[in-house]
Amino acid sequence: MTTAVNESTAKLDKVVEALIKKQGDTSNSEFAKKLGISKVMWGYLRNSERNPGMKFYSAVMRVFPDLIPLCLMAITEKSNK
Repeated sequence: MTTAVNESTAKLDKVVEALIKKQGDTSNSEFAKKLGISKVMWGYLRNSERNPGMKFYSAVMRVFPDLIPLCLMAITEKSNK
């Protein structure tokens, strides 16, 4: 992997990490539903098996406005690849 990819992944990890903290005791199914994604997709994202798209970032920003700056950094990194 190149440094640019590693930096992008690091930003993604921060978004997912922030969401995991916000999830708290909420089940994966309930949290995924809140974000408008499937439980399976949430699992992939939590395990860094998939990269989110704009639908995911839009949902995160809608549900958790305090994460907008973090999402925007991740989107910017993704678009600069």
